[in-house]
Amino acid sequence: MAQHDMNIANQGFPATRADINNALQALASNNSGTSAPSTTFANQWWYDEANNKLYIRNEANNAWIQVAVLDQTNNEWQITTGVIQAKDSDGLALKTDDGTTRLFIKDSNGHIGILTSSPSHPLDVNGEVRFNSNIRLTEASSSSETGSINLSDAGLMQIQSFATGGEIAFDVGSSAAEIVRISASGLGINKTAPDAELHVRGSRPHIDIEDSSAAQRAKVGSAFDNMYMGPTATAGDIFFKTGITSDGAPQDSGNTIMTINGANQRVGIGTTGPDYKLVVSAGGMAAAAQFGRSTDGTPRTLMLFRSESAGAFVGSIQVTNSATAYNTSSDYRLKENIQDLSDGITRVKQLQPKRFNWIIDDTNTLVDGFIAHEASEVVPESVSGEKDAVMDEEYEISAQKGEIYTPATEDADEIIHSTDVECPEELPDGQRWRLTTKAVMGTRTVPDMQGIDQAKLVPLLTAALQEAIAKIDALETRVATLEG
Repeated sequence: MAQHDMNIANQGFPATRADINNALQALASNNSGTSAPSTTFANQWWYDEANNKLYIRNEANNAWIQVAVLDQTNNEWQITTGVIQAKDSDGLALKTDDGTTRLFIKDSNGHIGILTSSPSHPLDVNGEVRFNSNIRLTEASSSSETGSINLSDAGLMQIQSFATGGEIAFDVGSSAAEIVRISASGLGINKTAPDAELHVRGSRPHIDIEDSSAAQRAKVGSAFDNMYMGPTATAGDIFFKTGITSDGAPQDSGNTIMTINGANQRVGIGTTGPDYKLVVSAGGMAAAAQFGRSTDGTPRTLMLFRSESAGAFVGSIQVTNSATAYNTSSDYRLKENIQDLSDGITRVKQLQPKRFNWIIDDTNTLVDGFIAHEASEVVPESVSGEKDAVMDEEYEISAQKGEIYTPATEDADEIIHSTDVECPEELPDGQRWRLTTKAVMGTRTVPDMQGIDQAKLVPLLTAALQEAIAKIDALETRVATLEG
């Protein structure tokens, strides 16, 4: 502590020498002390030892100006209050000891340049920018104006804010093409006016989801009014499942509602292994499928069948409020070489109706019907397939396997509980099942069963009945003649 009133009194030499030394010590120590000097001068320095602050007296000698705070522990100089000013024509520059400008505030418009001394925007950054906290950008002059952030000289990315509509747009590319628009109506990707919560537009698959190794991948997209979902692998399957885990994530072991088989282009509802183009399995339900449309008694078509090659109409299923009609094509314009059916009784006599029970029916209930290959000898068009035919069938040699695991914390790896197991019907809360090995498929020879459409016997039965009626009419005429 050294302070002095800077007045050397008229006194003897030893006292004068001591007085001069005290004044010099006060000057050398910036009048340091725990309180301000009692005698002050304009532009006088004072170091506040109690608060480690450095002051300078103003020109009017009526107040102290704080210059800095000195950190005596870390030997650092700090500015905690006050104003730093520069000459108007010079701007304000912060440079390193090699003369490189690190921060520059332009004098004419207040533009700030980081790593540039010629800022042309309110904030001009020449280099990479990283933010570790929230940033808010506002337009101070007018709420009707738009603001933008251009992140490169070539305009490779631009973020625009539209104050009037409350919208934000993200632009990329040298032509500043808009990629994302956020508005009150929703989020648009390649869509400047989204009309849904998420509106995606483009010619490529719109959504591409893959795991960290890109080994498993799914894409979602659309073409015109169609929508598709599919994996990148051509032989991959798509499963639609229900159920979520306790943390809200999709549950791999959920019930499979529908399966789309990529390799064979098959769809299964209620089954994970469809054997045909469309398989609907009822499981424990009363019916596999239900169709309904008619509400006013007018016949309504539920299903329409067309020839795959020519696309011609070949049949339909229609319903009214009280009945179902199974229609096959029968328009005269589809037919040629039309002839009357003869020998109906002779051919009906060749049919061999039987009574039997089905092997799969353990009740052994007898039913009426025909044996397919026997009926085909009389009415070939009523029977499909060949007698004793066989075919190759794909079957599962080994089931698909996976692993049951419990997701750990976000910072830890997954804890595997069990591996190489088939997908269980249910899993405890917090556990999941993940496919690791697909099922191994093989082929085997199985019977290719014949079928019969008994409705195709009706024309023959009708012809036979007509012939019988004609004979009955003739006999009745003869009897009447004889009796008369």
